[in-house]
Amino acid sequence: SPMGLRFVSESNEVTLPFSGMDVVFGGAADKLIFFSHSQYPEWRIFVRDRNILKVSALERLPQVQELLNQRRRRWFLAALFLGTCVFMLLLAGIFVFQMKDSFVGSLAKRIPAEWEQKLGETVYEQMQVKHRFIRDKELADSLERIVQPLINSIDSQRYHFKFFILDEGSLNAFAIPGGYIFIHSGLLLKAESVEEILGVVAHELAHITQMHGMRKLIETAGIMMLAQALVGDIGGLLGALASNAPLLLNQKFSRDLERDADNEGWEYINKAHIDPRGMLTFFEKMLAEEKKVKANQDLAKVEGVLEFFSTHPATKERIHVLKTKIEALPIDRSYISFDLNFDAFKHNVQQEQRS
Repeated sequence: SPMGLRFVSESNEVTLPFSGMDVVFGGAADKLIFFSHSQYPEWRIFVRDRNILKVSALERLPQVQELLNQRRRRWFLAALFLGTCVFMLLLAGIFVFQMKDSFVGSLAKRIPAEWEQKLGETVYEQMQVKHRFIRDKELADSLERIVQPLINSIDSQRYHFKFFILDEGSLNAFAIPGGYIFIHSGLLLKAESVEEILGVVAHELAHITQMHGMRKLIETAGIMMLAQALVGDIGGLLGALASNAPLLLNQKFSRDLERDADNEGWEYINKAHIDPRGMLTFFEKMLAEEKKVKANQDLAKVEGVLEFFSTHPATKERIHVLKTKIEALPIDRSYISFDLNFDAFKHNVQQEQRS
């Protein structure tokens, strides 16, 4: 009615005058609207339909206007709080993404050496089933002898490096955690000097010492395990690495990690006083091979011959960086020489292929 709100039930009815009416929100989450009036103290009526507040006479009541304003302020504050939370989560996500490499690198250093060694052994054992190793003792001794200056240049007591030759024709070499380095026979036969081989070996040594394999495994293990490990619970992470290492290690390194291995490998070459031009000439060979293969449009061969460079920085980029570094070296810098009949070494590799 024009004078008030009329409420009707099966047995009763009452009209609460607009003047002096008391209106409040209540119930769970303020979903109910309660009406009462001092003239009818025995009545306290509630409704769920908020459209009732659109009645023009109610809208004009100062109390109702204040209630609606309060509700709008609560909604605004709730929306502001939610928006702030979402914004902070986005900022946190951006921060974690930008700091991920630092977090992962810090966590990798917490992995005990024996765990890393165990992971390497696990992968090595599986590789023995799937790959043919060249185990000629003379070749192994020669390889061990020429890599020794590089090993001596590395300031690390964490690893006992182990080198293996795989009977594979592609120009490839790779490393796994724990100090294992595998060199394809195709790479050895393509090289024309010990220095060219050592340029590649230095790169792979850097992957190990910089724990790139472990960092890749940790990233793949998942952000939850990473977070747990950062607060002290490293057991779950180690278990995941141990069970999934063979699968995870098949993944490629990022180009940033490859550049890191290039730079660190360069430092090893320099500390060992090995002629770095071997690195340069090997990359130039690879660039020529890359152009030749692509010119033939033999995609299958591209994948095989250039497997080593599938995720590495572009060959031209690496050549440019190496030339710049070499030009900056002193002209009178001296380099060590190697007591190895390189042609005989390559001949033995060739004889052992599928022998």
